[in-house]
Parts: sequence; structure tokens; C-alpha cells
Amino acid sequence: MLNRSLGPLHKRLDCAHEMMSHVESTDEFIALGNYIGNMYGSLVCMGDRQAVVDPICCFGSRKRYKDFLKELDVYSDEAMQNFVLKKDYHCGYIGSILPTVEKECDIICPMMFEAEDGMTRKQFREVFFAFLDSIQMADMFKRLVKNKQIHSSYEGIDVGNLGFTLFNPINGDLDIFVKDFHNTLNHMNTLVHELGHGYDMEHFNGTIKEYNQYFYISFFGEVIPRLMERLLHRFLLRNRIIVESAKDSFVNFEDLNHDYLLKGYILSLLDSKTLLSHEFCECDSEDLIRTIKKYFLEGANLRDYVEEIQHYDLSDTYTYLYGDILSLFLCDEIEKNGMNNELMEYFMRHRTEPFQEEMLTKNGLEPSSYVKLYKKEVNLIKK
Repeated sequence: MLNRSLGPLHKRLDCAHEMMSHVESTDEFIALGNYIGNMYGSLVCMGDRQAVVDPICCFGSRKRYKDFLKELDVYSDEAMQNFVLKKDYHCGYIGSILPTVEKECDIICPMMFEAEDGMTRKQFREVFFAFLDSIQMADMFKRLVKNKQIHSSYEGIDVGNLGFTLFNPINGDLDIFVKDFHNTLNHMNTLVHELGHGYDMEHFNGTIKEYNQYFYISFFGEVIPRLMERLLHRFLLRNRIIVESAKDSFVNFEDLNHDYLLKGYILSLLDSKTLLSHEFCECDSEDLIRTIKKYFLEGANLRDYVEEIQHYDLSDTYTYLYGDILSLFLCDEIEKNGMNNELMEYFMRHRTEPFQEEMLTKNGLEPSSYVKLYKKEVNLIKK
């Protein structure tokens, strides 16, 4: 079902290199540089023994690569500055929902389910297309498969990575990768997640500058992919399809969401100086524990999370964190009114912007509403 040949990728890479030789702005340079670098990475993942991820191959010279890294630093600094400006809001929001999430996770995470290892090819296709039909995305998937835009790779682009999506914002080239594809729910979930990125990019109609802003500064890049995962799990449970496997997978989904919420909450508790100077990357774990422990119940096990804080990626943490929060609200709206609803339209119009609390407050997406929807969702697992 998925492509395993290298030809389509080499063709898109050659096209991108030709574009790079005619870039007219810094924004185009950044977008294409990122795309080309990741395209070389994807060829390695697909088993191309000739492909090497090398700065000169990607950019033409080491100087251009250094220029690229300088521009990335500008985006990184802007992302951190925006976070610091809004960190009190993030702290208040996460702090309001985290106790409920932790209480429910304490119940569902120890639950054991007799998950099945896999499905037959026929079973996989029947379940997968039934789900896609329920959200009117079957035609999109068939088109991408026909055009060899969905690939089964030998490796993920990062350690532990099961899938990734590449998009060229200049000409719209889109490719989705799933590592070592088999007929399992885990692979279905990965495919659905990456299809969410594909849907997101196919509906991107902003400028190249807005694309870079979305990629490097916005916290909303994982909302649609996490939404797709949520919709899949709910579809399976409500239709009593591979129930034990679906519950087991859904627990893992909720547990991961909790991890990002807790990491994000810890980051939001740090003072602005520590954040802006990136001192938290080098700070002693005992100092960090003393700084944040007053915000947690006595005896809370913070050490494991705090010792990892030097490896926290602010953008990654908050992108998945708000991927969880907003996807929960969007999922509820889609189940009521379909994909074309007011909340979805508002989100798609504003998703490339740096974080503004108006995204939530203007649409009534308050912590109390999140908690209600979250409890309702977790009850699907408990049944």
C-alpha cells in the first residue's frame, strides 16, 4: 500500500535544489534549507546508501549553512521571548488542569488490556478506511498513495521516531513517512498522525514567512495530528473495534499528554532570567527542585522530571502540550458538527501566529471546559 521506491523523493529533491539556486528572500532560504536537509535525511531513512546529510550538499557551501543556523537562532530567541511574555498564562492554565489529569492517569495507567499484536491486511484496510470515511479523508489518502507520497521507511528521522512528514511550502510537495509499516494499530496510529500533518499542510495558504513562523515559533503545529489520533481512538472504542488494543493505545496517548503537561508546567515555573539565558540547561537539579517544589504536593516525585529538564526542548514540549489541549476541544466540535465547524475554521486561520491567549479565551476554551471533556474522554477507557 505504501511506497518503498526512491525515485519520487530524488525528483522532489532535485526540484528543491533548483529552487534554492533562485531564492529571492531569507524566508525562502530558511524554508528550503530546512526542507532539503530533511529530504536528505528521509533518503537515508528509506535506505539510500548514497545519501548523506551534509551541510554543503544541502546549502552549497559551509558559509550558507552558517547563515542558516544564525537565522534559526533568531527564531529560537523569538520563541523563547514570546514564551516568557505568556508564561504566567501557561502556568495558570496548565496548573488548573494538571491535578485532574494526574488523578485520572493514576487510575487508567495501571489498567491492563489484552492488546493484539496485529491485524490481517484486509482487517487493517477495512478499519482504516472506515475511520477515514467517518471524517471524509479517504479520498485524500488514496490520492497521496496513488501519487507515491506516502512511504514506508526503514528508519525514523530521529531516535524513537515512528513517522514524519516533509512539506515544501514553495511548490506544495508533500511526503509522509511511516517507519517499517505493518498492519498494526501502532502503525495505523502513526499513519493517522502523519496524515494530520499532511491535511494541515495541504490547507496551508499563508506566506513563506508565516510558514517559517508556524514551524519555529507557533505552538500549534501538532494540534491536527493529535486531533487525528484522538478521533481514531474514539472511533475504535465507540464502534467496539479492536477494543482492548484501542484502550491500551489510548492509555499510552493520555500518559504521553500528561508528561508534556508536567514538563510544560515545570518550565512555566522558572523565572524569566533563567529561561532567557537558558540557565535551566545547566542548572543543578537540586536547585531546580528547591525552586519549584512549593508548587507541588509534599512528597511529589519531581527528581526524574527535573533531571531531564536540561534536555527539554521548549518548542517541542509546548507544541505537543497545546496539541493535546486544542485537539481535545476540536475533537468535541468535530464529533458534533463535522470537520467544517467554526472552531476549526478559527484555528486554521490563526494557527501560524505566535501564541496568544485569545486563541483559547475568545473561543471559551477554559481550563474548566478542558477538565469536563477530559473526564468524558477517559470514561471511554474505563468502560
